[in-house]
Amino acid sequence: MLWSYEFQDYELDVKKVILYGFNLIENQYIFYKDTIENFKFKIVILPQQNNIEITVMDIDNEVYIPFSITTATGPLVQSLRFEAELLLEDIKKNCFILRNIRKEIFSYIQNKYNTIPEYLFKDSPSAAVLKAGNGKWYGILIKTKAKSLGLSGQEIIDVLNVKLSPDKVLMFIDGKRYLKAYHMNKKYWISIVLYHHADIKTIFSLIDESYEIVNRNLKK
Repeated sequence: MLWSYEFQDYELDVKKVILYGFNLIENQYIFYKDTIENFKFKIVILPQQNNIEITVMDIDNEVYIPFSITTATGPLVQSLRFEAELLLEDIKKNCFILRNIRKEIFSYIQNKYNTIPEYLFKDSPSAAVLKAGNGKWYGILIKTKAKSLGLSGQEIIDVLNVKLSPDKVLMFIDGKRYLKAYHMNKKYWISIVLYHHADIKTIFSLIDESYEIVNRNLKK
């Protein structure tokens, strides 16, 4: 099997990838790099999966299979894997950027609902309230300590609160990514931890549901 690595927390920067030396071939970015003992790495970036696959080619341009066999050992294989890890780190540093989930959400709600976040709290200047056109809240993004949400660690994390049906709230709560609402009615609201590798499609879907619920309630 191929030696692969998924950069879940990062986005591909196409301009930087090309500058690094990758060539776009059939929706894949491909790059070759010489390494030890006349071997070379073939690196393939699959943009849709945000995944990198690495194979090792020998002097005859044949795949060096032991590199990709997890149980294979020996000085040469270990050295090649060490070089591959260094190369991956260099590619990550020069070709990828850390995802900004908060920015992605702001772009989504502006394009779909023409929502501009409002900052209403002097004691929480980064708290962004998402209002529908009728003035009702359908979300709020806040920064808070992980510990405040019952999570481990002292870091400050981004959280999105959205409104759902009570059944949907219970279905999503897992104590890790989806939590009982922070500073909101826990029966109808849920807190989503915006990890860099968060499932953005699911988040967009929950935002849509929250927006629909707010509008539906007002029409009654």
